[in-house]
Amino acid sequence: MEQYLGIFNVDGKRKDWYFNAKNDEKSKDEAELWREEIAKYERKKQEKVILFGVFRIIWKDRTKNDFVLKEIK
Repeated sequence: MEQYLGIFNVDGKRKDWYFNAKNDEKSKDEAELWREEIAKYERKKQEKVILFGVFRIIWKDRTKNDFVLKEIK
């Protein structure tokens, strides 16, 4: 399962948003997955979301919480 971190501005405040791509969603590209997640959030919360950056979380060692972030363009 791929894990992602998005950094957003929601109504003037920073929000860190973690997202796990399920196996059935891997056929979609990363940008499409994020557009769908943002649209769901905006409908649910009635707040405008501005994207700062999206990163794929690449784990080196989960037991030590050791990971790197790879920016998605």
